[in-house]
Amino acid sequence: MIIIVLVQLTAWGSHGALGAEDDTQQWSSVTLKHTLTSDVSANFTTRIRFDEDISHKKDVLIRPWISIKGTGGMTLGLGYDHIEPFPSSAGSEDRVWQQMGFKHALFDLPVTHNFRLEQRFLADSDTTILRGRQKLSLEIPIPDSSWYVASFDEVFVNLNSDSDGTRSGFDQNRLFIGPGRKLGEHVNAKLGYQWIHERKNGPNENIHAIVLSITIDTGGAK
Repeated sequence: MIIIVLVQLTAWGSHGALGAEDDTQQWSSVTLKHTLTSDVSANFTTRIRFDEDISHKKDVLIRPWISIKGTGGMTLGLGYDHIEPFPSSAGSEDRVWQQMGFKHALFDLPVTHNFRLEQRFLADSDTTILRGRQKLSLEIPIPDSSWYVASFDEVFVNLNSDSDGTRSGFDQNRLFIGPGRKLGEHVNAKLGYQWIHERKNGPNENIHAIVLSITIDTGGAK
């Protein structure tokens, strides 16, 4: 795991994090999870982002997806994303994605690895962009409470290019840390800071985002 962290830190550190343009944003998401069988769950996520120092609606994401439990802490995921920007004339994006994840304990702390492959269909491009994402997550429980500290680092890498400006190689990195709390049996909430470094055709961009995410377990089969 230490090797993965070093690779991810090197990835964004070597792409001009210093000297990039800065923006403050706010991201809010709600995820509904419904258990279909003991191994399969149906999920639906919606997210809205505000940019330009939280003065402008950037886009809305809609994401239905299926999660399947495997053996040894492994999970498989299959999903679809639609991203609608504001104004809508800015060009939307659709994605199909496949994901593999697994969990294990590190010094009795839960660690999760997710590997995702996306096929991106951009409104202003005739090329299907392939993008890989590798996410490393860690949750640290706070003893004798329903609180915990959540953190993750996620690297995005484009696997091909197009003629409209998307370049292969490093795309962006997201680094998050913040408190989380289990609000009863069915609701989980996290509020924290996320730093995003994006490679651009012009100056790169550093995004400082306040992120609120809520997950609601609607129950179902157990």
